[in-house]
Amino acid sequence: MIGTRISKPELRIFFLALCILFLKASLEASLTAWWTFDSDYSSEVNNDLYQGIPIGEPFTSITNQDGEYVRGAGGLKLDNGPGSGNRNYVIIDNEVFPDGAQVFTIVAWYKYEDITPTGSDSRNSIWETVPSFSASFGLRLNNDRRDAEWFYELASGGNLNNDDGPIVNDGQWHHVAMVWNRTDRIIKYYHDGRLRDASPLASDVPDLKPTARLNIGNHRLGNGTRDWDGFIDDFAVFDQALTSSQVAALYSGDATPLDIDQVSEAPPPVETPAFVPGTWTLVIIPDIQKYTQDAVFIQVLTNMMEWIRDHKTERNIVLALQEGDITDDNDDDGGIQWMRAKSALSILDGHIPYVLATGNHDYGPGGNASTRDTLLNEYFTPVDNPLNDTDQGGILAGLKVPGELQNAYYDFTAPDGKKFLIFSLEWGPRDETVEWANSIVGQEQYKEHMAVLVTHSYLWSENQRHNWAVFGDDDQSGNPHSYRTDSLPGGVNDGQELWDKLVKLHANFKLTFNGHTARASLGSERTGASFLTSIGDNGNFVHQMLFNAQHVGGNGGGGWIRLIEFTPGGRIQVKTISPYLESIGENPWRTAHYDQFSFILEDPLQGSHNRLPNTVDWIFSPWFGFYNISFFPWIFHEDFGFNYFFPDSTPEGIFLYDPVVSDWLFTVETHFPDLYFFDGQGWMRFIAESESNRQYFRYLDEEMVVYQKSE
Repeated sequence: MIGTRISKPELRIFFLALCILFLKASLEASLTAWWTFDSDYSSEVNNDLYQGIPIGEPFTSITNQDGEYVRGAGGLKLDNGPGSGNRNYVIIDNEVFPDGAQVFTIVAWYKYEDITPTGSDSRNSIWETVPSFSASFGLRLNNDRRDAEWFYELASGGNLNNDDGPIVNDGQWHHVAMVWNRTDRIIKYYHDGRLRDASPLASDVPDLKPTARLNIGNHRLGNGTRDWDGFIDDFAVFDQALTSSQVAALYSGDATPLDIDQVSEAPPPVETPAFVPGTWTLVIIPDIQKYTQDAVFIQVLTNMMEWIRDHKTERNIVLALQEGDITDDNDDDGGIQWMRAKSALSILDGHIPYVLATGNHDYGPGGNASTRDTLLNEYFTPVDNPLNDTDQGGILAGLKVPGELQNAYYDFTAPDGKKFLIFSLEWGPRDETVEWANSIVGQEQYKEHMAVLVTHSYLWSENQRHNWAVFGDDDQSGNPHSYRTDSLPGGVNDGQELWDKLVKLHANFKLTFNGHTARASLGSERTGASFLTSIGDNGNFVHQMLFNAQHVGGNGGGGWIRLIEFTPGGRIQVKTISPYLESIGENPWRTAHYDQFSFILEDPLQGSHNRLPNTVDWIFSPWFGFYNISFFPWIFHEDFGFNYFFPDSTPEGIFLYDPVVSDWLFTVETHFPDLYFFDGQGWMRFIAESESNRQYFRYLDEEMVVYQKSE
């Protein structure tokens, strides 16, 4: 027998082909099991290990009816019956990930529906491992809302979980993905293709508890107490950590579990709108109690502070405001939470001045707010940060009680020369505290300052102030009057009382910031985000903002902070970013309308009233008419369209640049609607606007003048 000689190039091609085959096999092997439920309970891969066994037929069945499946040709239908009497689910009689699994992903579609209808359990398990809940996902009924919740049980007996949503009372199909990645020390939870939680794992986190089986549509006992009511489809398990792009592709239908490894990574998100040169930035740091409560999550808070420090120059960050609940338990743990807060916030010392507020969790034994005792001043002092220290030229201007930071005011000058008087007032400010703040803000030396209030509880959800007199605790949870602090000397003041007794009384109040409120009837998709613009007694706009992220992100608050960008044109751009998510390669921006928006700090006419309710940025001036400030300093006037509004204009003289006229115009209350044209035309009156031109009557020679719009 004569052998065939193989050249070196051929050998390289041969080995390359082997590598490709090996890589392809390894990629395909990442799909452990996939139950399509199109016609039966079998798995599309490895069915010898993962054949499903239906329990509780005929209440457990395969359905091919439209609307009862979302992928393929069918879905799993589970009708749990009255009081879960049917005990219906599907058993996968083998572990879907091995003991000590370092990495896996579970994905599924689900649709909640009380099919018969016969009522549903208060908790409904979409899946749970057996005999422990090493990986579990389901819904929990809470105050007439069904919130999604995920759980992992550790070998140590502890567990990792988050039960903050979203709310799924809508009867629609939803997609879920749970990623366990002990190798990279992180767990992730996606809902409807979007990352909701990304929690770091401690370096010494134990393995998950060993499992033997998987129940689809019930919890680990399978005894009917947590039967799923509704439909499940396209359930898959991978022995790899799926990326955000891969999860999004499964949700959109651009990929199936079989071809998931062909999904390309999405490009990193672009900041929109982009940071405007000449802008200066104020950072809002919401409640940090969950970060300081857990040693694992303190790294998220540390990451937030490092990002603020490291982006000081790039984003012109000149001030940070923290909204209270620095700790969760005040003095319940020997001060460790205060130490963690001190360590993280001190990262800003010498770089950026910051203002601290106190929340209800910073008072009383265990943070129960039953007393006014706080450890704040044992860990933070007025001289910690030289940029705060009065003797070193810092911004701290005064304290209600010497040496105590819970009631303080700060004199801050922004890079654009604007002067701010910033008040940090205690949790549920007492009457005497409100009187003290009134005595400061009314001083002559601060008349030209823009006054800002930072306090823990003020604005509630749904763009309303906390108002005990109207809503009590039933319709507005967390009002300071519902805490034992209310019975202490001096009582408390809620948001409406602070508005009535302090904020609305002074023409220089422009902004308020608060945290505290976390969840309300708007649901967990919009937890802790609210905004309200009100007009004070002196005609001044006061913009009030709630931002609290402690129940978003599954790791103490997702690392979210607010960027308040004061642009050169007089407009304020609000952005919400998570430095933590950015650090792990995830999309760091929240861009919903309540997380990213803009407004103008002051009414450009300084006193035009009657802002239209429920319409964004439309303002009515008694003499200038209706105009929209969505693109300020460009305004859209009801009659003469888009014009550039010169920011330094006043009611005594408004200057506009008209792009159609290609020149500056001038008007004033005594002459409006006549406009003065600086191109030599003199005073003219607007007559009409069409798609192609604008028409004016010129007083100079009593002629009609037409300006043509450029293409």
